[in-house]
Amino acid sequence: MEYIIKDPDSVINYGWDWLDVLKDGEAITTSSWIIDPLSGLNETASSIEDAVTSTTFSGGVLGKFYIATNRITTSLGFVHDRSFRFQIKQL
Repeated sequence: MEYIIKDPDSVINYGWDWLDVLKDGEAITTSSWIIDPLSGLNETASSIEDAVTSTTFSGGVLGKFYIATNRITTSLGFVHDRSFRFQIKQL
């Protein structure tokens, strides 16, 4: 799992390129972001552009760890998840 250190005051954009899991002619139809735990980290402005999904993260509680999971559904009905871990530190 990828690991990211984030300052509690920073606003970052993060995402995934899903081209490696899509079959010819298949497209991403939905993309959602699941944050664990829910408190303190904000997710906004998610988007889908071709095979790339992204969102913006802000906030977070100093010293806390979060796992962000991006779940996509494709035009062929497949569901894929990818996750990364945030640690909130003063940088």
